[in-house]
Amino acid sequence: MGNYLLFEIGLALCIVAASGLLAARLRFPIVPLLILAGMAVGPHAPVIGMLDFRFIKSAPLIEFMGRLGVLFLLFYLGLEFSVGRLLNAGRSIFLGGTIYMAINFTLGIMLPVMWGWPLKEILVVAGIISISSSAIVAKVLVELKRTVRPETEMILGLMLYQDVFVAIYLSIVSGLVLTGATSHESVFMSAGIALGFMLAFILLGRKLAPRLNKLLDIPSDEVFMLVIFAFLTLVAGFSETIHVAEAIGALLVGLILAETDM
Repeated sequence: MGNYLLFEIGLALCIVAASGLLAARLRFPIVPLLILAGMAVGPHAPVIGMLDFRFIKSAPLIEFMGRLGVLFLLFYLGLEFSVGRLLNAGRSIFLGGTIYMAINFTLGIMLPVMWGWPLKEILVVAGIISISSSAIVAKVLVELKRTVRPETEMILGLMLYQDVFVAIYLSIVSGLVLTGATSHESVFMSAGIALGFMLAFILLGRKLAPRLNKLLDIPSDEVFMLVIFAFLTLVAGFSETIHVAEAIGALLVGLILAETDM
């Protein structure tokens, strides 16, 4: 197929669009159809004339576009909520998050234990089963038009709680899998960094909301969108460097900007 990168991107977007149209016709959530479409293409997919469904050349760009899509989705979800209400529900979020993760983690351990798997494999499978996708949760909330429901605040809080859990869990599992041991210092450091970043960003952003209003008072719509996009990608990218999910960084940006008059 040569170096027809733009053609591959267009073909991929056509598949996404077709999945969306089919979902709309069937009145069915689009996420399962997109997953099935993604499973149908890739390195093992066929090449039909000019149509190369392997997407080898464009794979890095498609992956990057997908990551941007997740950022925009979580950013939009964050704009629908108030930081104040989220902080007020802190106790409920902590209790609900602990119960939620305990149930999922217990179920995740039970299955591989019943199969007689070694400890390392048990911990990996338990982590996979325990964690839900922030992007899919956000997409379902938007599709079902439940972003204004009271229970959605709890769901957002659970997503933040889950990310702190992931930071701790990855520190433990990576230590066990790679070296056979893990240090308490690395575990506490990962948890502290993740939790500290979230709390500091929310509290600082809320306090600086009046200044943000002045900074975002930009006459040009193009420049305004550019500033928001730059801020969003910078925070999400920084989140990734400290082992906090980039999607959570985008969510935090949305939560902060929801406090402004933008």
